[in-house]
Amino acid sequence: KEKDQIQKQQTELAEKRKTVIFAVSAGLGIVLWLAFFLFAANAAKKKANEKLGVQNKVIAEKNKDITDSITYALRIQKSVMPDEKILQQNVNEYFIINRPRDIVSGDFYWLAQKGDDLYIAVADCTGHGVPGALVSVVGINMLNKIIEMPGNPSPSAMLESLHVMMINALNKDAAARE
Repeated sequence: KEKDQIQKQQTELAEKRKTVIFAVSAGLGIVLWLAFFLFAANAAKKKANEKLGVQNKVIAEKNKDITDSITYALRIQKSVMPDEKILQQNVNEYFIINRPRDIVSGDFYWLAQKGDDLYIAVADCTGHGVPGALVSVVGINMLNKIIEMPGNPSPSAMLESLHVMMINALNKDAAARE
């Protein structure tokens, strides 16, 4: 009987060992699987972060190039703006406020003196940013051409000439049809 009991205890102990070994093995397998999964996810995240870093560098470089280009466009726009000396010589008190929404703008002022007449224009071209700035440069140049024509044009004649010149300059197809 004692032998049977010892054998029964040994069998139960062997079963418990098998159960413990199986449970530990299963737990270890799950831990290893989780570790592998977490390692793979971490590697994928690192790779994605590296890609994002490269893309951020590219975006930053392109942004710098665009900003540098627009800043240079501002220099060009300012170079065609009239000299304030015309106002200083003809007007006692004046001020100019020019605050573009973007770096460059479609808003501009224009000054010219022809004989005893002083011409002042303040304009807002359609559009903001670079498109508006391009149109403003065209407008300033056209006003300069108009004022260089013989005689002293009236403001309405200048506006009419500017209107026609702008249509012709910006709509080549319509100008060709006329």
